[in-house]
Amino acid sequence: MNLRVRDDKRSEALSAIDGFIRRMRSWPGCLTCRLLADASDGEMLTLVSEWDSREGLDGFIASREFLILQGMRMVLRDDPQVILDEILLRSRMSLGTKVR
Repeated sequence: MNLRVRDDKRSEALSAIDGFIRRMRSWPGCLTCRLLADASDGEMLTLVSEWDSREGLDGFIASREFLILQGMRMVLRDDPQVILDEILLRSRMSLGTKVR
């Protein structure tokens, strides 16, 4: 989810996002959740979450907890942009591994 934060509301936005992340992390099916800051755009934050199933994510999106985003609109420049990427297979590679 991309969140473009108003400069004058950054601390308020981070406080609201922190609460949102805590609720998301405690939701059944949420494996992890991270907030990333764009190094070249000080207004852009990206919230990345991983879920054990699509049903878990859909349950959170349909919940009252997700509605916190509605209240955050006053601290954002734009509406939150939700992007869903479904990963069907995941593998890990160490940095020392040679790619053929």
